[in-house]
Amino acid sequence: MRGTAVATGALAVVVGLLGACGKGESPDTKAAAHPTAQATKQSQQPSPSVSPSSKKPTRAQQPASRDKKRVTNPKVTMIGDSITVRSTPSLQAALPGITIDGQVGRQLTTAPGLVQQHLSAMGPNDVLVIALGTNGNGGLSDFNTAISEAGNRKVVLVNTDCDRPWTASMNQAIQQAVSSHSNVSLADWHATIAGKEGALLVDGVHPGTQGQQLFARTVANAVHKAVS
Repeated sequence: MRGTAVATGALAVVVGLLGACGKGESPDTKAAAHPTAQATKQSQQPSPSVSPSSKKPTRAQQPASRDKKRVTNPKVTMIGDSITVRSTPSLQAALPGITIDGQVGRQLTTAPGLVQQHLSAMGPNDVLVIALGTNGNGGLSDFNTAISEAGNRKVVLVNTDCDRPWTASMNQAIQQAVSSHSNVSLADWHATIAGKEGALLVDGVHPGTQGQQLFARTVANAVHKAVS
């Protein structure tokens, strides 16, 4: 009897231990299957390195890039008469690299042929300046033919201001040519020097030193405006 009682008591101890351990389930397995409330709360918190209110900038919010245009001196070929000849140093200073074909006494009627002569040395983006009309011969048809020879290139016509009877009609022809062609613009020498002829022209026609500088600036401003 005593042996049976001891065996029964030992069996009861084993059964109790099994019940206390949850039928053999280890504490680690139970914790993995059922995360604690604190662990769940921590997993829901945002990462400390990322603010919940911060947003990645969209393309529209990015600062626009500012492309800087490369500023270069336009290549210029100028055909002119004695006004151009006298102003050559000032023109070269105002438009570095300019090609100047000037001749004393040159007439407007020579313009179409001169443009043809220079075309082979001109690029498609070069600017052609025609400063003819001081000596009287020629008119609108000569301007139109010269402009046609230049193709799609930018052309600047320089009007005249001289004490000659044909000045008004020549300037009118120049203005008509400018108005008729989208690639042609005006260097308004007549308006620039109006009222200053006594101080800036040595003989009512040709500019002195200051007049030459003003003439060159007038041409250069028109060229830069044409290509802007």
